[in-house]
Amino acid sequence: GLVERARRALRGGRAVDAAHDCAEALRLWGEPLAEDTYAEWARSPRERLLRARVDVLETAARAALAVGDAATAAGYAADAATADPLRESVAVVHAQALTAAGDRAGALAALDRLRTRLRDELGVDPSTESARLQQALLGNPVPGTPVRRSRQSTPERTFDGLAFVGRDTE
Repeated sequence: GLVERARRALRGGRAVDAAHDCAEALRLWGEPLAEDTYAEWARSPRERLLRARVDVLETAARAALAVGDAATAAGYAADAATADPLRESVAVVHAQALTAAGDRAGALAALDRLRTRLRDELGVDPSTESARLQQALLGNPVPGTPVRRSRQSTPERTFDGLAFVGRDTE
Protein backbone atom coordinates (compact mmCIF):
# COMPACT_ATOMS: atom_id res chain seq x y z
CA GLY A 1 0.00 0.00 0.00
CA LEU A 2 0.87 3.64 0.32
CA VAL A 3 2.89 3.25 3.49
CA GLU A 4 5.18 0.53 2.18
CA ARG A 5 5.60 2.47 -1.06
CA ALA A 6 6.57 5.54 1.00
CA ARG A 7 9.14 3.54 2.96
CA ARG A 8 10.67 2.16 -0.24
CA ALA A 9 10.77 5.65 -1.73
CA LEU A 10 12.48 7.06 1.36
CA ARG A 11 15.05 4.24 1.40
CA GLY A 12 15.60 4.82 -2.33
CA GLY A 13 16.33 8.51 -1.86
CA ARG A 14 13.00 9.68 -3.27
CA ALA A 15 11.94 11.75 -0.29
CA VAL A 16 9.43 13.87 -2.23
CA ASP A 17 7.55 10.71 -3.31
CA ALA A 18 7.70 9.37 0.24
CA ALA A 19 6.34 12.62 1.66
CA HIS A 20 3.49 12.63 -0.85
CA ASP A 21 2.54 8.99 -0.13
CA CYS A 22 2.63 9.53 3.63
CA ALA A 23 0.51 12.66 3.36
CA GLU A 24 -2.02 10.76 1.26
CA ALA A 25 -2.09 7.83 3.72
CA LEU A 26 -2.65 10.20 6.64
CA ARG A 27 -5.36 12.05 4.72
CA LEU A 28 -7.20 8.77 4.23
CA TRP A 29 -6.76 7.76 7.87
CA GLY A 30 -9.92 7.84 9.94
CA GLU A 31 -10.82 6.90 13.47
CA PRO A 32 -10.45 3.12 13.46
CA LEU A 33 -13.37 1.15 14.86
CA ALA A 34 -15.14 4.26 16.12
CA GLU A 35 -18.46 2.47 16.51
CA ASP A 36 -16.92 -0.10 18.87
CA THR A 37 -14.56 2.15 20.77
CA TYR A 38 -14.97 0.40 24.12
CA ALA A 39 -15.66 -3.15 22.92
CA GLU A 40 -13.16 -5.69 24.22
CA TRP A 41 -12.75 -7.31 20.82
CA ALA A 42 -11.59 -3.98 19.37
CA ARG A 43 -8.64 -3.46 21.73
CA SER A 44 -6.05 -5.49 19.84
CA PRO A 45 -6.96 -4.20 16.34
CA ARG A 46 -7.00 -0.61 17.67
CA GLU A 47 -3.52 -1.04 19.14
CA ARG A 48 -2.21 -2.45 15.84
CA LEU A 49 -3.79 0.42 13.94
CA LEU A 50 -2.34 2.95 16.39
CA ARG A 51 1.15 1.48 15.91
CA ALA A 52 0.65 1.59 12.14
CA ARG A 53 -0.39 5.25 12.33
CA VAL A 54 2.67 6.09 14.42
CA ASP A 55 4.81 4.30 11.79
CA VAL A 56 3.26 6.46 9.06
CA LEU A 57 3.76 9.64 11.09
CA GLU A 58 7.41 8.76 11.74
CA THR A 59 8.00 7.97 8.07
CA ALA A 60 6.27 11.21 7.09
CA ALA A 61 8.48 13.15 9.51
CA ARG A 62 11.63 11.57 8.10
CA ALA A 63 10.49 12.28 4.53
CA ALA A 64 9.61 15.91 5.33
CA LEU A 65 12.97 16.36 7.01
CA ALA A 66 14.72 14.86 3.97
CA VAL A 67 13.05 17.39 1.64
CA GLY A 68 13.95 20.27 3.96
CA ASP A 69 10.50 20.91 5.44
CA ALA A 70 11.50 20.97 9.09
CA ALA A 71 8.25 22.52 10.36
CA THR A 72 6.10 19.80 8.79
CA ALA A 73 8.53 17.13 10.01
CA ALA A 74 8.31 18.51 13.55
CA GLY A 75 4.50 18.45 13.37
CA TYR A 76 4.34 14.83 12.21
CA ALA A 77 6.91 13.77 14.79
CA ALA A 78 5.08 15.61 17.58
CA ASP A 79 1.85 13.82 16.67
CA ALA A 80 3.68 10.48 16.69
CA ALA A 81 5.33 11.26 20.05
CA THR A 82 1.95 12.16 21.55
CA ALA A 83 0.52 8.83 20.37
CA ASP A 84 3.53 6.79 21.54
CA PRO A 85 5.66 8.78 24.01
CA LEU A 86 8.02 5.87 24.72
CA ARG A 87 9.02 5.33 21.09
CA GLU A 88 12.59 6.48 21.01
CA SER A 89 12.98 6.66 17.24
CA VAL A 90 10.11 9.16 17.11
CA ALA A 91 11.68 11.33 19.80
CA VAL A 92 14.97 11.35 17.87
CA VAL A 93 13.37 12.42 14.58
CA HIS A 94 11.31 15.00 16.50
CA ALA A 95 14.49 16.46 18.02
CA GLN A 96 16.21 16.45 14.61
CA ALA A 97 13.24 18.25 13.03
CA LEU A 98 13.12 20.84 15.81
CA THR A 99 16.85 21.40 15.42
CA ALA A 100 16.49 21.83 11.66
CA ALA A 101 13.70 24.34 12.33
CA GLY A 102 16.06 26.31 14.58
CA ASP A 103 14.51 25.25 17.90
CA ARG A 104 17.43 23.65 19.73
CA ALA A 105 15.78 24.25 23.13
CA GLY A 106 12.66 22.43 21.95
CA ALA A 107 14.78 19.55 20.69
CA LEU A 108 16.55 19.27 24.03
CA ALA A 109 13.21 19.40 25.86
CA ALA A 110 11.83 16.57 23.68
CA LEU A 111 14.87 14.40 24.43
CA ASP A 112 14.63 15.24 28.13
CA ARG A 113 10.94 14.20 28.21
CA LEU A 114 11.89 10.91 26.56
CA ARG A 115 14.71 10.28 29.04
CA THR A 116 12.42 11.00 31.98
CA ARG A 117 9.65 8.75 30.66
CA LEU A 118 12.00 5.89 29.89
CA ARG A 119 13.51 6.13 33.36
CA ASP A 120 10.22 6.56 35.25
CA GLU A 121 8.07 4.10 33.30
CA LEU A 122 10.52 1.46 32.14
CA GLY A 123 13.59 1.95 34.34
CA VAL A 124 15.94 2.20 31.36
CA ASP A 125 18.26 4.80 29.88
CA PRO A 126 17.92 6.17 26.35
CA SER A 127 19.90 4.57 23.54
CA THR A 128 23.36 5.68 22.58
CA GLU A 129 21.87 7.45 19.53
CA SER A 130 19.60 9.59 21.73
CA ALA A 131 22.38 10.35 24.18
CA ARG A 132 24.76 11.36 21.36
CA LEU A 133 22.12 13.60 19.82
CA GLN A 134 21.48 15.28 23.16
CA GLN A 135 25.20 15.84 23.71
CA ALA A 136 25.59 17.24 20.20
CA LEU A 137 22.70 19.63 20.79
CA LEU A 138 24.27 20.82 24.01
CA GLY A 139 27.44 21.72 22.12
CA ASN A 140 27.14 21.92 18.36
CA PRO A 141 24.45 21.34 15.76
CA VAL A 142 23.96 17.71 14.75
CA PRO A 143 26.26 16.99 11.80
CA GLY A 144 24.30 16.68 8.56
CA THR A 145 21.18 18.40 9.91
CA PRO A 146 20.62 21.80 8.34
CA VAL A 147 19.74 24.53 10.80
CA ARG A 148 17.64 27.27 9.27
CA ARG A 149 17.78 30.64 10.87
CA SER A 150 16.59 33.91 9.51
CA ARG A 151 19.32 36.44 9.01
CA GLN A 152 18.35 39.88 10.10
CA SER A 153 20.77 42.64 9.45
CA THR A 154 21.75 44.69 12.44
CA PRO A 155 21.98 48.37 11.69
CA GLU A 156 25.44 49.75 12.09
CA ARG A 157 25.67 51.96 15.16
CA THR A 158 27.75 55.07 15.13
CA PHE A 159 28.45 57.34 18.04
CA ASP A 160 29.87 60.29 16.16
CA GLY A 161 28.92 63.59 17.67
CA LEU A 162 27.75 62.14 20.99
CA ALA A 163 29.31 63.58 24.12
CA PHE A 164 31.17 61.27 26.44
CA VAL A 165 29.70 62.01 29.88
CA GLY A 166 30.01 60.79 33.43
CA ARG A 167 33.69 59.96 33.52
CA ASP A 168 35.34 63.33 33.76
CA THR A 169 37.99 62.20 36.27
CA GLU A 170 39.32 59.49 34.00
